[in-house]
Amino acid sequence: MNSQEFPIEPLTTREQQVMACLMRALSASQTASVLGVSINTIKFHRRNIYAKLGATCRRVAVEAYCRIDPAAPA
Repeated sequence: MNSQEFPIEPLTTREQQVMACLMRALSASQTASVLGVSINTIKFHRRNIYAKLGATCRRVAVEAYCRIDPAAPA
Protein backbone atom coordinates (compact mmCIF):
# COMPACT_ATOMS: atom_id res chain seq x y z
CA MET A 1 0.00 0.00 0.00
CA ASN A 2 1.16 3.50 -0.65
CA SER A 3 0.43 6.54 1.48
CA GLN A 4 -2.47 7.63 -0.76
CA GLU A 5 -4.24 4.31 -0.23
CA PHE A 6 -3.59 4.38 3.52
CA PRO A 7 -4.05 8.01 4.65
CA ILE A 8 -3.67 7.13 8.34
CA GLU A 9 -0.64 5.70 10.06
CA PRO A 10 -0.16 2.25 8.48
CA LEU A 11 -0.72 -0.83 10.59
CA THR A 12 2.41 -2.71 11.59
CA THR A 13 2.87 -6.27 10.39
CA ARG A 14 1.69 -7.61 13.74
CA GLU A 15 -1.30 -5.25 13.75
CA GLN A 16 -2.21 -6.55 10.29
CA GLN A 17 -2.07 -10.10 11.65
CA VAL A 18 -4.31 -9.11 14.57
CA MET A 19 -6.66 -7.33 12.15
CA ALA A 20 -6.92 -10.51 10.09
CA CYS A 21 -8.02 -12.33 13.24
CA LEU A 22 -10.50 -9.54 14.06
CA MET A 23 -11.96 -9.95 10.58
CA ARG A 24 -12.33 -13.68 11.21
CA ALA A 25 -14.19 -12.86 14.47
CA LEU A 26 -11.63 -14.65 16.63
CA SER A 27 -11.66 -13.83 20.33
CA ALA A 28 -8.66 -12.29 22.04
CA SER A 29 -7.69 -15.67 23.50
CA GLN A 30 -8.05 -17.39 20.12
CA THR A 31 -5.99 -14.66 18.46
CA ALA A 32 -3.32 -14.96 21.15
CA SER A 33 -3.17 -18.71 20.58
CA VAL A 34 -2.94 -18.35 16.79
CA LEU A 35 -0.18 -15.74 17.02
CA GLY A 36 1.63 -17.32 19.95
CA VAL A 37 1.45 -14.29 22.24
CA SER A 38 -0.36 -13.33 25.44
CA ILE A 39 -3.91 -11.98 25.59
CA ASN A 40 -2.49 -8.72 26.97
CA THR A 41 -0.34 -8.37 23.85
CA ILE A 42 -3.44 -8.83 21.67
CA LYS A 43 -5.32 -6.21 23.71
CA PHE A 44 -2.38 -3.82 23.25
CA HIS A 45 -2.43 -4.31 19.47
CA ARG A 46 -6.22 -3.98 19.32
CA ARG A 47 -6.04 -0.64 21.15
CA ASN A 48 -3.42 0.57 18.67
CA ILE A 49 -5.51 -0.62 15.70
CA TYR A 50 -8.66 1.05 17.04
CA ALA A 51 -6.75 4.30 17.63
CA LYS A 52 -5.24 4.30 14.15
CA LEU A 53 -8.63 3.61 12.54
CA GLY A 54 -10.62 5.91 14.81
CA ALA A 55 -12.72 2.95 15.93
CA THR A 56 -14.31 2.12 19.26
CA CYS A 57 -15.19 -1.51 18.57
CA ARG A 58 -14.32 -4.47 16.35
CA ARG A 59 -17.13 -3.87 13.84
CA VAL A 60 -16.17 -0.24 13.26
CA ALA A 61 -12.47 -1.17 12.98
CA VAL A 62 -13.19 -3.86 10.39
CA GLU A 63 -15.45 -1.53 8.40
CA ALA A 64 -12.83 1.24 8.46
CA TYR A 65 -10.08 -1.15 7.43
CA CYS A 66 -12.16 -2.49 4.54
CA ARG A 67 -12.77 1.08 3.32
CA ILE A 68 -9.04 1.78 3.43
CA ASP A 69 -8.02 -1.57 1.92
CA PRO A 70 -10.82 -2.79 -0.39
CA ALA A 71 -8.74 -5.88 -1.18
CA ALA A 72 -9.00 -7.00 2.46
CA PRO A 73 -11.32 -9.97 2.90
CA ALA A 74 -14.43 -8.85 4.76
